[in-house]
Amino acid sequence: DFNALVASGKAYVVTNRANKKSFPKGDHKIFDHILSNFETVQEVIDFFDEYWFDYGFNTAQMHVADKYGNFGIINATGSRLLTEAPFQVSTNFSICDNEDSGSCWRFPIVTEILTNEGTSLNSFTKACENTAQEGWTTTSYSNIQNLNTGEIILYYALDYEHPYKTSVKELLAKGHRSY
Repeated sequence: DFNALVASGKAYVVTNRANKKSFPKGDHKIFDHILSNFETVQEVIDFFDEYWFDYGFNTAQMHVADKYGNFGIINATGSRLLTEAPFQVSTNFSICDNEDSGSCWRFPIVTEILTNEGTSLNSFTKACENTAQEGWTTTSYSNIQNLNTGEIILYYALDYEHPYKTSVKELLAKGHRSY
């Protein structure tokens, strides 16, 4: 998944861009390559240490997870890998650039909920509901993923009463699809 880095209103400069190569198959094949060839978050981070997009991907950060419970964030300024943390809050500021978390109103809300209530479906749902946006830009969906079990819960169009529940296993069983 991705989230926009809009808190600072800037495009980020790719760290060490001169030493990173263009992906030989082109930007449009990077995600296919990652999903088809890598098993761990560390492999994805290593890939982006070597390659980068020729165009774009300087105003967002990517979230990757693996079946071992590892979670990583990658953006133009670097990467962060979590292996044992109970949770990672990622909102609309550059975590990898050590940007001030106070630049995004969502971060303190989510951090407080998870710190005080722990990590559970109820606390994650509460965090999603309390940080959803309405107005000129509305939250299209919110998702909660259990990296250990592969369970995925999606809330569409601000409807936190009727989750769509699935799993990585169920989605993969459907064959090649785009959503």
